[in-house]
Parts: sequence; structure tokens; C-alpha cells
Amino acid sequence: ADIGGPGETLIPATDTPGSRELLLHLFVLKMVNDCHSPEDQQIFVRGLANFAKWTDSKLGLPFQEASTDKREALLRSIQDGNAPDETISAFYALTKRRTIQGYLNSKYVMTNLVKYQLIPGAYNGYAPA
Repeated sequence: ADIGGPGETLIPATDTPGSRELLLHLFVLKMVNDCHSPEDQQIFVRGLANFAKWTDSKLGLPFQEASTDKREALLRSIQDGNAPDETISAFYALTKRRTIQGYLNSKYVMTNLVKYQLIPGAYNGYAPA
């Protein structure tokens, strides 16, 4: 099973790099491994396997090979509480949370999209107290 598919569906490559180019799937795995309890890790692994089986049965092909519209519709159905079991919901919630976290903290975002300002910043005498 591949966690890159949900990540790439959440943050696709456009004129900016997507999840795959930023290696966010590796970030998600590292965070699950380092920051979550063994119980959460087991739920994540079971959810990943169940997600792959469920999406294969719904789509007739692996998730990452489906069209963007079909992938987004499946993720939306999970988001709306229509996952066939709780492990898939837990897997998706954790994957989404960590994918977004990885994106917002990626070198690309932090160097190209966020305007850096040295703290404490410039003094503004006109700022309201």
C-alpha cells in the first residue's frame, strides 16, 4: 500500500511542488514512527491496509492510479464520516494532519512562500499599543 496517493491528492503538484516532490509521505511515516504510541501506529498500519483494500474495491484499481476526481470523492466521503471502518478514518485523519504539517514546515514553503522577518522585527512607532 502507498500513503503517497492520499498525500498527493491533498496537496497536488501545480505551479508549486506537491506532496510527492516534497517527500511528505516520508515525513508522515517518520512522524507516525517517532511521535505516536504503538497503539496509534498499529491503527495507522491497519487503516492503511484497509484503505488500500477499500479503494481497490470501490475503484477497481489502486487509489493512486484513479482519476483525481475519483480520489478526491473517496477522500471527501471519509472526511464526511462515510468510511467503512474506524481504522480508515483514523488513517486518513493522521495522514491528512501530518501531510499538511509537513507541507507548511517544508523547506519550499518556508523559503519561497513565507516572508521571513527577523524577530523582533522593525520598530513601528505608529503601531497601536
